[in-house]
Amino acid sequence: MANLTGRGGKPLGWRKIRSLKQLESSLLQRRRIDETSGCWLWLGARNSAGYGSVGYDGRVQSVHRLAAILWLNFDGDSTKDICHHCDNPPCFNPSHLYIGDNYTNTIDRKQRGRARYLRGEENGNAHLSFVDVQLIRKALELGTSQHQLASLFGVAQGTIWGIAHEKHWAA
Repeated sequence: MANLTGRGGKPLGWRKIRSLKQLESSLLQRRRIDETSGCWLWLGARNSAGYGSVGYDGRVQSVHRLAAILWLNFDGDSTKDICHHCDNPPCFNPSHLYIGDNYTNTIDRKQRGRARYLRGEENGNAHLSFVDVQLIRKALELGTSQHQLASLFGVAQGTIWGIAHEKHWAA
């Protein structure tokens, strides 16, 4: 996550906002309305994903989430997600927001083509390289057991099985 602090360690865009009325005023003053889409674009600090961020209630919070609290009667302590109909992270127009959950958000992300599934070596959690997988496949063809290969490459036998059956590292 991006460093959202400024001088004195206070979050960028920090203001002494004490009430919801002050919060509303602060948000509305720091927006630009896109005439084409109707998006309310946040002009203040943004996180690395492009979502607006502001200091409120003693911590850095997402602007679109605060907008949902103000205008959609969203409970700020809820674990629910605030999703965008417009698919525009800096937007906080309440008519472009809806309350969802992680499942809804994941499905929405997939349908809009924003889901990024890193495959093979691109995935930071990968323990094997493309060359390793090719060696494993060749060794399996030559009769080496899955257990031996798992031990040799430091992975679970199930991972080797997945490679053998093209469930993992599909060819």
